[in-house]
Amino acid sequence: MLAEKFNTFLFDLDGVIYLEGKVLPGVLESLQQLREDQKHIRFLTNDPRPERSEMAEKLRSIGIEVDQKEIVTSGWASAQFLKQESIENVFVVGSQSLTTELQNAGLICVTEDQAEAVVVGSDIDVGFRDVYMACMQIHGGAQFIATNVDPTFPTSKGPAPATGSVVAAIKTAVSRPPIVIGKPEAYMFDAALKGLDKTRAVMIGDTPESDIQGAINTGIASVLVKSDQHNGHPASLENGHNADYTITSLRELFTRI
Repeated sequence: MLAEKFNTFLFDLDGVIYLEGKVLPGVLESLQQLREDQKHIRFLTNDPRPERSEMAEKLRSIGIEVDQKEIVTSGWASAQFLKQESIENVFVVGSQSLTTELQNAGLICVTEDQAEAVVVGSDIDVGFRDVYMACMQIHGGAQFIATNVDPTFPTSKGPAPATGSVVAAIKTAVSRPPIVIGKPEAYMFDAALKGLDKTRAVMIGDTPESDIQGAINTGIASVLVKSDQHNGHPASLENGHNADYTITSLRELFTRI
């Protein structure tokens, strides 16, 4: 069984654990079996808007047992990176929950004073003034940190702008690229794997460009979840790198060799 090959399982959320707010078939029993087998589980999301506590409550509301420490958001991972770099004060472009997540990590979030770093997330209330102020902070010497660079997220009315769209606006104005923390960059995966055995870890996701490429960048195995319930992502990356395994449901973790 695939499940026997690994000790640590990193799961993407949207499209793997749930879809349109509903838990996907086979997820609850598969996660329960992994826990009974004493496997380590982490849930990874590029969404920087919620706090980990909010994401934990969302998962519990659809029947998924989870500890907040098992959740890795791109916002939380960004906070860990900033602490590692000994950065103390930041200017935030994003949700109030992203600000709170950074503050929970001991960072000081400034609005007018010069910051050591600008942290870019996304939120429905982000406006031109936020982009303008971020650019002025970067021109003043602040590091440019992107929680992720996903350009859009799906809605029933079509793709909506996500963090990558905000990052692109700032990048255009300051003429420099950001340091990117979220998938597919290795930093987010390394933060998730801290204290765990990387050699027997696997990433399970439905998006080759972020989930599978991130696993490749980190040097861990990968499983692509591909089924008719998903939005038809290509099965492999343009660079020819494929997932190590392809499944149509998490149930196959216990049936595939």
